[in-house]
Amino acid sequence: MAQSSGRPGTAADRAHSAAFAIQIELSTRIGARRLGDSEGILREALTSLRLVSETVQEVIGELQEPDLVAGGGDADADRVRACARRLDDVVLRPFLDRWDPLLAEHERLRPPGGTLVAHEARWAQAQEFRSALRDLSEPLIRINRELADITGADLEPPLPEVQPRTAGPRDGRTTP
Repeated sequence: MAQSSGRPGTAADRAHSAAFAIQIELSTRIGARRLGDSEGILREALTSLRLVSETVQEVIGELQEPDLVAGGGDADADRVRACARRLDDVVLRPFLDRWDPLLAEHERLRPPGGTLVAHEARWAQAQEFRSALRDLSEPLIRINRELADITGADLEPPLPEVQPRTAGPRDGRTTP
Protein backbone atom coordinates (compact mmCIF):
# COMPACT_ATOMS: atom_id res chain seq x y z
CA MET A 1 0.00 0.00 0.00
CA ALA A 2 1.10 3.59 -0.42
CA GLN A 3 3.18 5.06 2.36
CA SER A 4 1.64 7.62 4.71
CA SER A 5 2.94 11.18 4.83
CA GLY A 6 4.70 10.39 8.13
CA ARG A 7 7.04 7.95 6.38
CA PRO A 8 9.99 8.75 4.17
CA GLY A 9 9.58 8.79 0.43
CA THR A 10 8.79 11.34 -2.19
CA ALA A 11 5.30 12.04 -3.42
CA ALA A 12 6.21 10.19 -6.62
CA ASP A 13 7.41 7.17 -4.62
CA ARG A 14 4.15 7.04 -2.71
CA ALA A 15 2.13 7.45 -5.91
CA HIS A 16 4.05 4.56 -7.48
CA SER A 17 3.45 2.43 -4.37
CA ALA A 18 -0.26 3.23 -4.55
CA ALA A 19 -0.43 2.36 -8.25
CA PHE A 20 1.46 -0.87 -7.60
CA ALA A 21 -0.94 -1.83 -4.78
CA ILE A 22 -3.87 -1.46 -7.17
CA GLN A 23 -2.02 -3.42 -9.85
CA ILE A 24 -1.46 -6.29 -7.42
CA GLU A 25 -5.18 -6.39 -6.62
CA LEU A 26 -6.20 -6.24 -10.27
CA SER A 27 -3.71 -8.92 -11.26
CA THR A 28 -4.67 -11.40 -8.59
CA ARG A 29 -8.42 -10.99 -8.35
CA ILE A 30 -10.98 -12.97 -10.26
CA GLY A 31 -12.46 -9.99 -12.13
CA ALA A 32 -9.37 -9.63 -14.27
CA ARG A 33 -9.34 -13.32 -15.13
CA ARG A 34 -11.84 -14.91 -17.44
CA LEU A 35 -13.98 -17.67 -15.98
CA GLY A 36 -15.68 -20.32 -18.03
CA ASP A 37 -19.44 -20.79 -17.94
CA SER A 38 -19.32 -23.21 -15.04
CA GLU A 39 -16.06 -22.23 -13.32
CA GLY A 40 -15.73 -20.51 -9.98
CA ILE A 41 -18.19 -19.47 -7.32
CA LEU A 42 -20.12 -16.31 -8.07
CA ARG A 43 -20.09 -15.07 -4.47
CA GLU A 44 -16.30 -15.42 -4.41
CA ALA A 45 -16.06 -13.30 -7.56
CA LEU A 46 -18.13 -10.54 -5.96
CA THR A 47 -16.16 -10.73 -2.72
CA SER A 48 -12.91 -10.53 -4.67
CA LEU A 49 -14.09 -7.43 -6.52
CA ARG A 50 -15.29 -5.88 -3.25
CA LEU A 51 -11.77 -6.31 -1.85
CA VAL A 52 -10.34 -4.53 -4.91
CA SER A 53 -12.80 -1.69 -4.33
CA GLU A 54 -11.76 -1.41 -0.67
CA THR A 55 -8.08 -1.24 -1.63
CA VAL A 56 -8.82 1.39 -4.25
CA GLN A 57 -10.74 3.50 -1.73
CA GLU A 58 -7.79 3.29 0.70
CA VAL A 59 -5.42 4.39 -2.05
CA ILE A 60 -7.65 7.32 -2.98
CA GLY A 61 -7.65 8.39 0.66
CA GLU A 62 -3.87 8.10 0.91
CA LEU A 63 -3.42 10.13 -2.26
CA GLN A 64 -5.40 12.97 -0.69
CA GLU A 65 -2.58 13.66 1.77
CA PRO A 66 -1.59 17.35 1.78
CA ASP A 67 1.87 16.89 0.28
CA LEU A 68 0.37 15.00 -2.67
CA VAL A 69 -2.26 17.62 -3.50
CA ALA A 70 -0.68 20.91 -2.37
CA GLY A 71 0.72 23.17 -5.03
CA GLY A 72 -0.75 21.20 -7.89
CA GLY A 73 0.37 17.87 -6.47
CA ASP A 74 2.46 15.26 -8.16
CA ALA A 75 1.65 14.34 -11.76
CA ASP A 76 1.89 10.61 -11.05
CA ALA A 77 -0.29 10.98 -7.95
CA ASP A 78 -2.85 12.81 -10.10
CA ARG A 79 -2.78 10.00 -12.68
CA VAL A 80 -3.08 7.28 -10.03
CA ARG A 81 -5.94 9.15 -8.36
CA ALA A 82 -7.75 9.49 -11.70
CA CYS A 83 -7.29 5.77 -12.50
CA ALA A 84 -8.41 4.79 -9.00
CA ARG A 85 -11.52 6.95 -9.11
CA ARG A 86 -12.46 5.67 -12.56
CA LEU A 87 -11.85 2.09 -11.44
CA ASP A 88 -14.03 2.45 -8.37
CA ASP A 89 -16.73 4.87 -9.56
CA VAL A 90 -17.18 3.76 -13.16
CA VAL A 91 -16.17 0.09 -13.18
CA LEU A 92 -16.42 -1.62 -9.78
CA ARG A 93 -19.20 0.13 -7.88
CA PRO A 94 -21.82 -0.07 -10.64
CA PHE A 95 -21.08 -3.78 -11.09
CA LEU A 96 -21.14 -4.51 -7.35
CA ASP A 97 -24.21 -2.33 -6.74
CA ARG A 98 -26.12 -4.22 -9.40
CA TRP A 99 -25.06 -7.81 -8.79
CA ASP A 100 -24.43 -8.04 -5.05
CA PRO A 101 -28.07 -7.51 -4.01
CA LEU A 102 -29.37 -9.79 -6.78
CA LEU A 103 -27.09 -12.65 -5.78
CA ALA A 104 -27.76 -12.05 -2.07
CA GLU A 105 -31.50 -12.37 -2.71
CA HIS A 106 -30.95 -15.66 -4.53
CA GLU A 107 -28.66 -16.88 -1.72
CA ARG A 108 -31.42 -16.23 0.83
CA LEU A 109 -33.57 -18.77 -1.03
CA ARG A 110 -31.00 -21.57 -0.72
CA PRO A 111 -32.62 -24.59 0.91
CA PRO A 112 -31.06 -25.98 4.09
CA GLY A 113 -28.42 -28.55 3.22
CA GLY A 114 -28.16 -27.35 -0.39
CA THR A 115 -24.68 -26.69 -1.71
CA LEU A 116 -23.63 -23.22 -2.72
CA VAL A 117 -22.38 -24.36 -6.12
CA ALA A 118 -25.60 -26.21 -6.97
CA HIS A 119 -27.74 -23.31 -5.77
CA GLU A 120 -25.75 -20.76 -7.79
CA ALA A 121 -26.06 -22.99 -10.86
CA ARG A 122 -29.85 -22.76 -10.54
CA TRP A 123 -29.82 -18.95 -10.39
CA ALA A 124 -31.76 -17.65 -13.39
CA GLN A 125 -29.28 -14.77 -13.78
CA ALA A 126 -26.09 -16.82 -13.39
CA GLN A 127 -25.14 -16.74 -17.08
CA GLU A 128 -25.95 -13.03 -17.36
CA PHE A 129 -23.73 -12.43 -14.31
CA ARG A 130 -20.91 -14.46 -15.85
CA SER A 131 -21.22 -12.53 -19.09
CA ALA A 132 -21.11 -9.21 -17.21
CA LEU A 133 -18.07 -10.46 -15.27
CA ARG A 134 -16.31 -11.34 -18.55
CA ASP A 135 -17.15 -7.86 -19.89
CA LEU A 136 -15.72 -6.34 -16.71
CA SER A 137 -12.30 -7.85 -17.38
CA GLU A 138 -11.68 -5.47 -20.30
CA PRO A 139 -11.84 -2.19 -18.34
CA LEU A 140 -9.93 -3.80 -15.45
CA ILE A 141 -7.12 -4.82 -17.79
CA ARG A 142 -7.15 -1.38 -19.45
CA ILE A 143 -6.73 0.36 -16.07
CA ASN A 144 -4.06 -2.14 -15.06
CA ARG A 145 -2.13 -1.17 -18.20
CA GLU A 146 -2.47 2.54 -17.37
CA LEU A 147 -1.06 1.85 -13.92
CA ALA A 148 1.77 -0.16 -15.51
CA ASP A 149 2.72 2.97 -17.45
CA ILE A 150 3.20 4.71 -14.09
CA THR A 151 4.95 1.93 -12.18
CA GLY A 152 6.89 0.30 -14.99
CA ALA A 153 5.65 -3.09 -13.75
CA ASP A 154 3.62 -5.25 -16.13
CA LEU A 155 1.43 -7.32 -13.84
CA GLU A 156 -1.31 -8.02 -16.33
CA PRO A 157 -2.54 -11.55 -15.82
CA PRO A 158 -1.66 -13.68 -18.81
CA LEU A 159 -4.60 -14.88 -20.81
CA PRO A 160 -4.45 -18.39 -22.22
CA GLU A 161 -3.09 -18.46 -25.72
CA VAL A 162 -5.14 -20.15 -28.38
CA GLN A 163 -2.80 -22.20 -30.50
CA PRO A 164 -3.94 -22.94 -34.05
CA ARG A 165 -4.05 -26.58 -34.96
CA THR A 166 -1.65 -27.49 -37.73
CA ALA A 167 -1.12 -30.58 -39.83
CA GLY A 168 1.39 -33.03 -38.41
CA PRO A 169 4.77 -33.30 -40.13
CA ARG A 170 4.30 -36.69 -41.77
CA ASP A 171 0.98 -38.30 -41.15
CA GLY A 172 -1.45 -35.44 -41.77
CA ARG A 173 -2.88 -35.56 -38.22
CA THR A 174 -3.43 -32.25 -36.54
CA THR A 175 -1.32 -31.25 -33.58
CA PRO A 176 -1.95 -28.52 -31.04
